[in-house]
Amino acid sequence: MEAPLNREPGDYTPILMDLGKAKRKRVKKLKQGRGPLIRKIGEALDEHVAMLEVPQDAHIVPVIVVVEKKQKRRRRLIDLI
Repeated sequence: MEAPLNREPGDYTPILMDLGKAKRKRVKKLKQGRGPLIRKIGEALDEHVAMLEVPQDAHIVPVIVVVEKKQKRRRRLIDLI
């Protein structure tokens, strides 16, 4: 995926990242800007920038992150027997 670097300001294709399902605590930390999901996003962005050989002073591209909260596992009395 190679994008031309001579685009107009505001004319950027967003980067879409699907992180799949994650535990509620990890999603909460993601919203707070910390935790393992933020590190995963940072690593992916670094790879993307390196792949396209984007200069350090380039404009920021919007990033859309999709994460689905895992449902809490409910324990029933039958499950414990």
